[in-house]
This record gives sequence, structure tokens and C-alpha cells, in this order.
Amino acid sequence: RNNGPHFTQSGFFEEELGRQVTQFGNLAHVQSAYQYRLTQGGKVEKRGVNFVTLVKSEDRWWIAEIIWQEEGEANPIPANLVRQQ
Repeated sequence: RNNGPHFTQSGFFEEELGRQVTQFGNLAHVQSAYQYRLTQGGKVEKRGVNFVTLVKSEDRWWIAEIIWQEEGEANPIPANLVRQQ
């Protein structure tokens, strides 16, 4: 499914808040905290953490899997994933 036209029309601005990378040989796991806005400079709509698994092959990194979890009252973003301002 192509979401490009929807985001082009509606707007989507994602900002990385911080990340943690664990690498072993040709495998890497990235936890990346994010927040997004629907207009540039607008209010933050949601925050959460992306979990990305990468595999290095043919001299480049390939995404093997990506999943995410939105932040909630009982599930705040861990402090170690948010850069100090």
C-alpha cells in the first residue's frame, strides 16, 4: 500500500529524539525514539519508539524488520532514548 499521497496531502513530520544501536557482525538492532507532527512546527501528535532490525549484505544495510510502539501514560519512552536538550 502506498501512503505517499496521503502524507503529501495531509503532512507528516517525524523527528528522532534519540537512538540506541546494538551491532554484532552483519546484524544490527536499532531503537529509535520519535515524535511526529502533522504540520511543520505544529503540535506533537504522538511519540514512541521504532525497533528496526538490519542485515548487512552486498556492502549495504537492509531493513529486515521494523515495528513500533507508541508512548502512553503507563509506557513512557525510556530516558536513555531521549537526547538531552
